[in-house]
Amino acid sequence: MELRSRAFPILGLGLSAVLMAWAIFAIAVGDGNRSNAEPLGIADAQQTFAGILQDGNQIGSNEAPVSISLFTDLQCPSCADWFLETIPPLVASEVRNDDVALQLRHFSVGPIPRSVSAIAASAAGEQGDQWQYAYILMANIDQAPQQGIDIDYLRDVAASVPGQRFDPIEWADAYQSGRAEDIVDVDRALSDSMRLTAESAVVVDGPGGSKQLEGSPSLEQIRAAIESVR
Repeated sequence: MELRSRAFPILGLGLSAVLMAWAIFAIAVGDGNRSNAEPLGIADAQQTFAGILQDGNQIGSNEAPVSISLFTDLQCPSCADWFLETIPPLVASEVRNDDVALQLRHFSVGPIPRSVSAIAASAAGEQGDQWQYAYILMANIDQAPQQGIDIDYLRDVAASVPGQRFDPIEWADAYQSGRAEDIVDVDRALSDSMRLTAESAVVVDGPGGSKQLEGSPSLEQIRAAIESVR
């Protein structure tokens, strides 16, 4: 009996050691649900925007007869679907031909008035890559962390922006400087004054007047508005 009673503590210690080793292994390996895959949309972003003049939030020629202000939320899944479907063909036909200049305005459709994604994209605009950053962010919105988009995720997006001239370190400095926040605050005040609904919207301006389209307008509606103000 004495031998048996002394065996139980020994077995218990052995089992504890096995469980501890397993726990260390699990932490080191991870839970198996995280992905290290390259973000989606990098090549598409480059194909869509490369070679077009970018300055801050604008893409397209300053001499374009028509300008479009695009109000959207970079953390809104339905806005992302609309953006990825509507903006690339608009850029390919109207912006590359110097007929239209596009301006990205950050507009929150949710309760958070100033999203970290908007600040991150505006920071990328200091290097002339805001549209590429926004495209990649929206192309991967379904892969965002379940607990919410954080600085680590935004840094990963910055590291994936195509082009040798984009510097993630400069982007981080711009993100933390407060300059990007000021830009987003201006956009928020403008969208508030326009009383926009909780969907993407565009404002089309030209020699013939101005058209405000809300409710995630279709490409055909935007092109019709361009023709009416050209």
